[in-house]
Amino acid sequence: MKPNRVFRLCAAALSALLLLPLCACEKETESASLSTTAPLDEAIVTAAARSETDDVVFDTYVILNDENTTINGSGAAFADSVLTVQAPGAYHLRGTLSDGAIVIDTKESDEVALFLDGVVLHCDDGAPLSIESAPGGARLVLAQDSVNRFSDGERYQNGAADNASAVIFCADDLTIEGDGLLSVTGEQNGITADSLTITGCTLLVDTENDSFQAGNTFAVNGGSLLACAGSGGDCTIDGTHLNVCGSYPAGTVLRVLTSDGSELLQTTVTHDCARILIADSRLVRGASYGVAADGAIAETVTAN
Repeated sequence: MKPNRVFRLCAAALSALLLLPLCACEKETESASLSTTAPLDEAIVTAAARSETDDVVFDTYVILNDENTTINGSGAAFADSVLTVQAPGAYHLRGTLSDGAIVIDTKESDEVALFLDGVVLHCDDGAPLSIESAPGGARLVLAQDSVNRFSDGERYQNGAADNASAVIFCADDLTIEGDGLLSVTGEQNGITADSLTITGCTLLVDTENDSFQAGNTFAVNGGSLLACAGSGGDCTIDGTHLNVCGSYPAGTVLRVLTSDGSELLQTTVTHDCARILIADSRLVRGASYGVAADGAIAETVTAN
């Protein structure tokens, strides 16, 4: 099935107000310091405290720290800067891979869940997160108040399929949820999945090409999502959203305003932007919203 193409993202630092939902994302402001050197037992205690609160039982704990990455549990292995998840289960991750990747390759029908608690991934020549096989689906859970950042390089290894040239590639169904933030910065595409569901989290995507490609469905159920793209086709999305078309150079400060002038969100675009997709639980279908560029109303759009 032909994928739904969602614009290449251009948004940059959303203000602290940006806990808006739905559609495409961008780059993010700093709000957390990520430690990659904490002892393993400390990480386990922290994760255990969260699991009691969230009723989550983790099968495996991973501290990403380049070649000093440590694993406590089963179902995962680390070699040559790649963390490979080979079995379904719940995995708690924190830390940094400065040039590495996470690969999920399971054959079983149970779900794989990655609990991201301050994870920074960068891969120079491929997808930082590649879910090659997860028949039971894959789930990314963003820990409360966590800041997670994924980014890629300009060139992928020879032979990578077009839809695999994404910061997050999933050959199966993917759900992103939680109470944290995920920033996706891509020189190619942002997130590719068979079906994509976003629930409750703050998702910021900033890509050169498509922000999202969903082969089947793309749904946003609460949370915050903002996508700015230099180009791209229409996006079919389940949920109330705004489609903004125009020419917004990099550095433009964009504000979305309600009919009474109240600010819904503000962001600064980081690339020349021609299409913006915003999805937010606070949007009212059929209501009109103003889009201000550097202080002046540039256009008025109606929520679909």
